[in-house]
Amino acid sequence: MRKVIVFTHTTIDGFMGRPEDKFDWVTWDTEADEDYTTELMARADTILSGRATYQAFESSWPQRAADPKFGPPAMAEFAQWMVKTPIVVFTHTLTSFEMANARRAERDLVSEVHALKAEPGKDIVVFGGASIVQALVAAGLVDEYWFKVNPIVLGSGLPIFSRVDEKVGLTLEWSKVYDSGVVGLKYAA
Repeated sequence: MRKVIVFTHTTIDGFMGRPEDKFDWVTWDTEADEDYTTELMARADTILSGRATYQAFESSWPQRAADPKFGPPAMAEFAQWMVKTPIVVFTHTLTSFEMANARRAERDLVSEVHALKAEPGKDIVVFGGASIVQALVAAGLVDEYWFKVNPIVLGSGLPIFSRVDEKVGLTLEWSKVYDSGVVGLKYAA
């Protein structure tokens, strides 16, 4: 069965974003990007996102993929992966998509993810938003958590684990400290 991987930036205090969708708190680290994207491209063949995350993709990844000089080679390869890998978007408002690899989810989140997990293929990566991640966590549908823990405390924001009613044990699968202060963590649920 395919695994669901939540992949997100997070703060030391457990927030994956701010309500106003500003990512001015993220510490960008080329080495971390390369470590994560290389494995992600090998492991996943489906992307899940919410409307806002998809619209951010739509406004950036096609241009990056079209620019032969975009970033280091690993990021240029990732840009190509982003515009070719199927994206399932959970939205009530969007009915059309500029990216040819995107489609609207056919069912509610839990039903769609159960159906996708049962299909043949590689793993499924969830890039967000917060409400989708929180709902998947609450439904027990996340198999792995891949975090880039940024060296910052926001004090408030969009928590990853806001809908957890019971203790959830995780197994550390991998960790790495980067020169930027970002800590990479991968946990199995």
